Amino acid sequence: MLQGRKDTLPKKLVTLPDYSVQHPAQFAFFQLQRVIWNEARAYHLKANDGIDFCHAVVASSYGSIITLDKHWKRRILKIPKPHCLARTFYRAELDELVDEFEALEPANIG
Repeated sequence: MLQGRKDTLPKKLVTLPDYSVQHPAQFAFFQLQRVIWNEARAYHLKANDGIDFCHAVVASSYGSIITLDKHWKRRILKIPKPHCLARTFYRAELDELVDEFEALEPANIG
């Protein structure tokens, strides 16, 4: 099934939903699924990839700033824009992440 060209995606993956503020996880789920499908010949899924997939979908959909490993950050960045998915960092970017947190305005609680 993966022997053909990249345009042999299953029909469910050909037409993808547009980004919706009401359903950001649906958008991230289908887009990330498509990215993984396109990488199928070059990358073999590992035991923890299901958990990592769920974490990437939910965190990128509902978070503002998230951390993922390098491979999952790369996949999130492949999701076409426009969208409002979270700003994503990985281990080598921890200094940038701290700078991002320090630049945030304190929450007005009370």
